[in-house]
Amino acid sequence: MNMIRRRKVHRKSREGCIQCKERHAKCNETHPRCFQCERANIYCSFSSPALTKPPLNEDSLADLELLEHWHRYPITGDLCEATKQLQFGLVRLGFSHHYLLNSILGLTAMQLYSEDQSQVKWYARAVAHQQAAIIRARPHFETHDHKQQQALLGFSAFTSMYAVAEPLLRPPRVHSLAQFDPIEEFLTALQFSRSTLLFVTQNFPPPVVSESWLLTKFVANPQIAEKHLAIRYPQLASLHEYIEHYCEAKQRPACLHAAGVLFRRIAMLSDNPGDPEPGK
Repeated sequence: MNMIRRRKVHRKSREGCIQCKERHAKCNETHPRCFQCERANIYCSFSSPALTKPPLNEDSLADLELLEHWHRYPITGDLCEATKQLQFGLVRLGFSHHYLLNSILGLTAMQLYSEDQSQVKWYARAVAHQQAAIIRARPHFETHDHKQQQALLGFSAFTSMYAVAEPLLRPPRVHSLAQFDPIEEFLTALQFSRSTLLFVTQNFPPPVVSESWLLTKFVANPQIAEKHLAIRYPQLASLHEYIEHYCEAKQRPACLHAAGVLFRRIAMLSDNPGDPEPGK
């Protein structure tokens, strides 16, 4: 019985290299040099950096997930349109000031880790981004370039937030539980935040500071009396006792002031959840 031989269908590809198209040769589309060009020992257009498509690695994919989380869940918990626009604007600014983008991604990674501490990869990404942010930002603090002021303002605020959150979320295998004191770490973070505020207010023009919501978390509300804070937040008294007992005399006033600033800000945010700057 004679069998009819079917002609094998050849599906042409438009993705072949330029050299194979010119020679009307079948390109196997292997990067960075196809089989035909390799066999003929000629230049292959696939070897051009402009045509080479670097694969997305795990870190790149993780950072895309961090950006998506940043836009979907505001760091302040406030979903109003003004906050959303602020966060979009900060990311756009971060694309031209990479230390700001690093600090955004670092803080977002720490937020994700706080939600599920079995995902240690987010803690690792947070530390990596924060270290990169500090290294990249350091030279700009020395030059005081006015073009960097808004980005440095954001970096300072986010780094202060990170300094408060990281010690409390640090995985047990990273620190020794016998030597780790969360309250001492917290006080160190408060001192860092206060130092950041002093640096910004002393080196940046007043309009830059006064118009930015990013630093209002440090600003004390004089309308909230200390005694009212103590009644509303019993934790403040415990913190004061710790400061009086363990802090050195020269550091004590700064720590007491920082604790008051913190709880005034907590009260302000609690009373105005949808408006971080009431009255503006």
